Amino acid sequence: MPHPESAPGAAPLATIRPAEGVRVVRAADAVIAESAHALESRLGADDAPMVWLPRAEAGEPFLERTEATFELPGLGRARLLDVIGVSAALRAAAWILESPAAGAEALAGHIAFDPEQVTLERL
Repeated sequence: MPHPESAPGAAPLATIRPAEGVRVVRAADAVIAESAHALESRLGADDAPMVWLPRAEAGEPFLERTEATFELPGLGRARLLDVIGVSAALRAAAWILESPAAGAEALAGHIAFDPEQVTLERL
């Protein structure tokens, strides 16, 4: 699962920086989000970056809030979102930080997408 639960105890601080280029998220035959203002987070140098797009630049009609939340190590508490497309509904395909951890406040109001369920492109 691309959004692992954190282990008990203090989580390491994540590195957050602007993502290069324009990022486009495609799923279920539609462009779900597009942004030149995306951010990347990573817990360690060997970890793949998690790309976060501003919620304001995501297609709200495609995103459906769920009741499920989980802890992202070093980032805070996130809520799962379903991505509802023209031809399919992708369950738990995105998440938004609702309670950012100290040092992760820049990700408030941003959405990350599961790269196993959507296509994330860099233009």
